[in-house]
Amino acid sequence: MSIKIHRSNKKVKEGMAEYQWSQKKLEEVIRLARHLKKSDLFIFWLQQAAKKSEKFFDVWLNDIGKFSKDDLVDIIHELGPKGGEEFLRKFKK
Repeated sequence: MSIKIHRSNKKVKEGMAEYQWSQKKLEEVIRLARHLKKSDLFIFWLQQAAKKSEKFFDVWLNDIGKFSKDDLVDIIHELGPKGGEEFLRKFKK
C-alpha cells in the first residue's frame, strides 16, 4: 500500500503575507522606508513583533541589532499589505 502526498507551493505562498502585496503598494512602502532613519525602522519592527507575541518580540530584540538599514528595508515585504498600510499611516507625511 502506498500513500501519495500532494503538495502545492502555490497554496502555501498564497497564505504568506509577502505574496499578498500589490507591486505598486510594496514599491511605495519600500521607497518610503529607504528615506527613514534606521532607528525609526527598528522601532517599527519591534512594535510589529510585540503585536505578534512576547517570544517573537524577544527573538527580534536579539536579532535586530545585527541588521543594516538595507536589511530592514529588504524584509519589509514580510509585513504584508495590512502591515504596509499601517507603515504608510505612521510614516507618510
